[in-house]
Amino acid sequence: MNPPIWPRRSSAKAHTRETQLTLAQIESGCPRAWTAGQVCVGKLPCTHGLDSRMHVHGLDSRMHVHGSDSRNVPGPGLDWSHGPGQSNVPGTGHGQSNVPGTVEFARNDTSFACPQPTSPPPSGRNLHFSKAEAPRMNLDPLPPAFVRNVVSYFPNGRRWLADLPQCIAALAARWQLRTLRPVASLSFNFVALATESRHGREVVLKVSPDPSVIAAESAWLLHHAGDDVVGVLATSTDAYLMECLSPGLPLDPASLPEDRQTAREIAALINGLSRSPPPANQEALFRDVAQDSSGFADYSRVFGDRGPVDARLVDAAKRVWCALVTSPSPPCLVHGDLHHGNVLVSVRGDGTLRPTAIDPHGLVAETEYECAAMLRNRLGWCPNEATLARAVTDRVAILADVLALDARRIAGWGFAQTVLSACLEALATKGVQDVASLAAAQVLRRRFEGLGGKA
Repeated sequence: MNPPIWPRRSSAKAHTRETQLTLAQIESGCPRAWTAGQVCVGKLPCTHGLDSRMHVHGLDSRMHVHGSDSRNVPGPGLDWSHGPGQSNVPGTGHGQSNVPGTVEFARNDTSFACPQPTSPPPSGRNLHFSKAEAPRMNLDPLPPAFVRNVVSYFPNGRRWLADLPQCIAALAARWQLRTLRPVASLSFNFVALATESRHGREVVLKVSPDPSVIAAESAWLLHHAGDDVVGVLATSTDAYLMECLSPGLPLDPASLPEDRQTAREIAALINGLSRSPPPANQEALFRDVAQDSSGFADYSRVFGDRGPVDARLVDAAKRVWCALVTSPSPPCLVHGDLHHGNVLVSVRGDGTLRPTAIDPHGLVAETEYECAAMLRNRLGWCPNEATLARAVTDRVAILADVLALDARRIAGWGFAQTVLSACLEALATKGVQDVASLAAAQVLRRRFEGLGGKA
């Protein structure tokens, strides 16, 4: 027998079974079946290879070809292997190449759950492959708020949600992920913890209904690679894979002294991440904030004068927004959503415990704009309005002092962004849950006007 064209690999890991399929076994005409999640191989059409329960979330199993002693295609209905990362869909064949790689079976019909050779390999030749169970996922039920947000904000939201299991399954196969666990706080994008099969390390998968979101976020993170940002491990058009931060605790003040300290920590991050212009070769990836004020008009069109956010407050915030974008400081590439929940305390490469930025929007704006997100967040600890007013006022002062920026513009952006955020929430939910942020908006408006701004 001729030696294999491709060398066989060493024995597979514990979750993989290896089998050598001989010509006699293929020609027996008797389908061969293994346990649930394994591959069923036989000469004739097979209808009972995989446990039907494995089909709920798309990807069922993978077959990796380690070696073969022929490059001939065995037939149009099955190949011995796809190239890596190609997934089947109902109604298609199983591939047209026997190049070593991974076959992914994503069948919703058990009659198409397994490969069938339409002709045997050349006489006396062997096919060497291994079979591995697919990553286990549990996507049902998705949180109602997440579903509502996706449907409300994205034109393709319903279709994206319907296709999400298959999309995640294909990404899991491509990046060799297992035991995917969606995070509890899904909002607009799907985020899950996972384990890499190859290295056993914990990672985070993020998938978005909008490819431009993934492009901007991953480009921003890669632009700042090596700084105090989460590391990107892999990217695709609709998703990216990042490191899992440990311990990954958000900044969560519970008193005025703690609030002032977290303001200084976020100011230090802004100083390091939000001072430089966007890279010349990537300007098209990052949206200018001047384009982001349409939410005011959308809110007024839907609610008129009877919405959950006072119409006079909306009009004032829109005026401030327009005034700020028409007289900007030099534009920079900013995170765009650098609030307490998007700053996680984590162990970095040098072993120190430091605040680390995650989930950027990737926007073009003046640095004062970057300060606004943290002004309206994490205020639920305040026992009364006086404490809330003190906390918000102190945040403005600390940011202006540490960053040597215009406190009036910081307060103005804080006011305008806070009201816009409330308008967008109202459009999605018909209400505003974060009452503290609206109280913060009033404080920021007074501070803006007290520093000479006109609302």
